[in-house]
Amino acid sequence: MRFPKGFEADSYAVFLKKKAEEDFDGAEFMINRRGGYALYFAHAAIQKTMAVIICKKTRKMPPWRRDLIRLARFTNVKLTKEQREICRMLNFYHNEGLYLGLHCPEPSKKEARNYLAQAKRLAASLPNPLAK
Repeated sequence: MRFPKGFEADSYAVFLKKKAEEDFDGAEFMINRRGGYALYFAHAAIQKTMAVIICKKTRKMPPWRRDLIRLARFTNVKLTKEQREICRMLNFYHNEGLYLGLHCPEPSKKEARNYLAQAKRLAASLPNPLAK
């Protein structure tokens, strides 16, 4: 995907960063109501956070990959084993989080809070190319 005419990578990166923060806010709002939805939003926040890194590095539109482990390869960030596990778990909730209950149960509130905390730690550990 190409940037629209007159569109700047820096502006797009700032936009993505703001949207990632909004996704984490949405996850916090949903965490005690629907854990699967909350983790769906946590995945979206990590995806956008990685997209910021890619956008700032390449000056191009980041690829929209749902698989966070594959997306991390574009960032050139080396994920630890624990971080890869968090990404796998978030990938699951991105794919199934909106449809839990039929084949896969909702996570307990405690599990969902723990997973969200892990997702936030992962986001905080990623490089922040917008930091001044």
